[in-house]
Amino acid sequence: MDVNNKSKILLIGASTQSAIYVAKQYKKYGLNVSIIDWHNIPIDKSRYIDEYYTIGSPITDLSDFVTNLISLINKEKFDCVLPIHDPAVQVCQKYYSEISTYTRIIGLNKEEIQLYATDKWKLFEQAKNTGFKIPKSYLVTNLDEAYSAITELSFPCVIKPRSSSVILNNKVLELSVRFANNKEEYIDTVREYINVVNVIVQEYLEGYGIGYNIISNQGKILNQYIHCRINENHGVSTYRETLAIDTFSLKSLISNLVSQIQWNGVAMIEFRICKGVPYLMEMNGRFWGSIELGIRSGLNYPVQLYEMQVLNKNIQTDIKYKLIKVRNLHEEILHFTSILFKGKIVIFLKWFFELIFKTKNSYIEDNLFDDPNFVFHIYLRDIKRIIKKRFNKFRTIDKNTFQLPKSKNEIIAFVCAGNICRSPFAEKYASLKLPEYNFISFGTIPLENRLPPMNSVSAAEHFHVNMNDSLSRTFDSEIKNKVSYYVVMEKSNYNGLLYCGVNKTKIFFLADRDIADPYKKDLAFFDSTYRQIADCIDQLTVIKN
Repeated sequence: MDVNNKSKILLIGASTQSAIYVAKQYKKYGLNVSIIDWHNIPIDKSRYIDEYYTIGSPITDLSDFVTNLISLINKEKFDCVLPIHDPAVQVCQKYYSEISTYTRIIGLNKEEIQLYATDKWKLFEQAKNTGFKIPKSYLVTNLDEAYSAITELSFPCVIKPRSSSVILNNKVLELSVRFANNKEEYIDTVREYINVVNVIVQEYLEGYGIGYNIISNQGKILNQYIHCRINENHGVSTYRETLAIDTFSLKSLISNLVSQIQWNGVAMIEFRICKGVPYLMEMNGRFWGSIELGIRSGLNYPVQLYEMQVLNKNIQTDIKYKLIKVRNLHEEILHFTSILFKGKIVIFLKWFFELIFKTKNSYIEDNLFDDPNFVFHIYLRDIKRIIKKRFNKFRTIDKNTFQLPKSKNEIIAFVCAGNICRSPFAEKYASLKLPEYNFISFGTIPLENRLPPMNSVSAAEHFHVNMNDSLSRTFDSEIKNKVSYYVVMEKSNYNGLLYCGVNKTKIFFLADRDIADPYKKDLAFFDSTYRQIADCIDQLTVIKN
């Protein structure tokens, strides 16, 4: 197969920086580039995107999303599909046979091989036998193991989901790395994750991150480069530079690992450099956010992957790359503006002057002149968010407080953000006081099966409510179809339901003032919050009687 103006590639997912830079290379290569997305990213404004599709979201209804995806692929006759981020990888892996009936999936290994990228513990077990240094780590599969591990831990510690994206209850859930500064935070975090995924508890290492980036074919590395994070914000690099390949003497170790697992395609193997020593952290088995750095240094992995897996070409190998620096200006502005607002003026000024008087071989990846419409809409989105946040803060909402309906057959849903603190307590307390009515609860955050924090459990006991086995639930089409009344705790819950498409005439407030979220607060705060909720429900009981 040769590239022509009819060759079509479909990218799935656009929440990471990599999507636009991968699309850019494929468009320049001569492909027709389409993308499916369910995030609030204005990637459809880019000059490098030919078609943009929204077909639902795997975060809320996976089976519906896949049905629409296969229908679209069959209709448009794409030559290949490329998952961009972890949720997209999960979808393509689970439905590999169904999707591959209609097109080729690239950038994806056989499931048992891809697991080295999606299952951190599996990677660690393999890496131990290869000679890598790994942070002191414990695998926790249940709460008993979590309590047993406490005596071995020092704080702060790092709590990682074994997999950053999992499929549960017909939804794709995205899970993030968390930090615990003490035993209480550690137990609460494990409780949130343990019914969704096993967690890995690691020692915290001071230092900085690097990525060892490869493209390989059947376990043989064809090209490779190292990059270092200069500026980092919440685990995402905003300014990076390429380093010489022998900087940390990792070449032989990486080569052995890739050969042993027979990796095929692209991967970034992440390390934490602590006192000059590289510690293995994880492996990303898809394109990473800083891919533009590699492209500008002379290693065009997106095109090489396409040539290798679609065109069956022998790509150029052992390419010598340039030592350069690349920054994402948008992310840097957000990061350092927040630093300025915190009063850290010296740090801000240092960054500002580095930006103005940039050094040789330093580039801006989100250049306004390269893709003006897309970059403009990225900043416009931020401005709209700020205005909306300010507007919502001061906007007066006609707070219709909830009254019990005459019919006892209708379903009443209590709503908060995460469904692990306020709304599950309201559901259980209301069911205790008004057993003849049908109460449920859910959250607007797309995370399920989480246990409540221990302060929630302790505070609820003061009201004779057992919260210990409560599992969080998130909004979905099933809830929307059966609930008659939505009872929210605060204004943000109200706005969240409107965003989900709930008719505002069905939304009511439990109280005439916001009931604050006690998440990560002390026991006294939980007691006060639950007293507010209980008083409101007690008042409903009085009115009914």
